[in-house]
Amino acid sequence: NIRYVRPVLSVCHSPDYIPMQPKLTKAQGTATANKMIKMYGAPVTPEEAEKINQLSRYQLRNGQ
Repeated sequence: NIRYVRPVLSVCHSPDYIPMQPKLTKAQGTATANKMIKMYGAPVTPEEAEKINQLSRYQLRNGQ
């Protein structure tokens, strides 16, 4: 849920930036997370990134 996603993403992104992101497919979300981890050193594991991807897509589909 958002209580898990927001603190993780807020390490690098402002809280206002997070909900402004476009809806991504699972593949797009995975590619974006991998880029953030590999290129920018995002402090999350691939497993955490997958959980964030799933939660983010659910929340965007449901207007949360």
